[in-house]
Formats: sequence, C-alpha cells, structure tokens
Amino acid sequence: MKIDGIKNKSISGKSVKKKTASPQDVSFGSLLEDRLASVDETSPVSAVEAVRAPSPGASSTRLAGLALSEKTIDILAAFSEALENLSLSPEYLQPIVDALEGETTAILDIKEQLEADDPLAELLDRIAAVAFLETEKYRRGDYDSR
Repeated sequence: MKIDGIKNKSISGKSVKKKTASPQDVSFGSLLEDRLASVDETSPVSAVEAVRAPSPGASSTRLAGLALSEKTIDILAAFSEALENLSLSPEYLQPIVDALEGETTAILDIKEQLEADDPLAELLDRIAAVAFLETEKYRRGDYDSR
C-alpha cells in the first residue's frame, strides 16, 4: 500500500525539522538532545478540589433509596396499565394507590437522610412527586369516569 502526500506535511500544527545528516553522524545522544530541546513547557495544575467523605450510613441509605425508587417506578407502571384497562373499577386501583402512598412516604424518609445537593435526593424527590400526584388524582376522583 502506497500513501502519498504525507512526507512534507506538518504534524499537529508543528513543522517537522529535518536535518540532513548521514546515518553515521546520527547518534542516540544527539537524537535525545534534539528531542529534549523541543519539549514545550507545561502549565501549572489548578488547585485540586477536596472530595467529601461519605457519612457512615450513606451507602446503605443510597442503596435503599435506589431500590425504593425502582419499586415505585414499577408500581407506577402497574398503575398505568391498570388505568388503560377500562373494564377495571376504581376500587380495583385502591391497593395500587395504597402501595404508591407507602412507597412515597418511604422515599421521602430516605430523601431526608441525604444532603440537599445530592443527585439521588433530587431523583427521589422527582419520583415521590409523580407518585404523590397520581395518588392525589385518584383520591380527587379524576379516574372515576374513565
């Protein structure tokens, strides 16, 4: 395979310096000196940000929060499927709504244990808001006249 047009092009914006020396005149020491002379200066590193140490029960709390969020999303999906079935009475939805209310309370309890700027706390808050909204719609009677 033959590739043309590469020999005289610059590499990454820098021009390639070519020395015309015979193979006998080139030594490892001279090549190393030439290479070290062309090394650019580096800029100083900015200050390193300290990492917060997690609280003692943080990992178990976070895992419980993730498990509850998954369970609540599954219950919301089941509630959605039940709403699509027009032959089901609103009383059939009552156990699902009760489960959503229980999960919402548990999610809010875990959210209180997390710091306010924790991304998991924000996720739990969003899931709890959706679950609360759906249970309130049911309690208000929005799904009675399906």
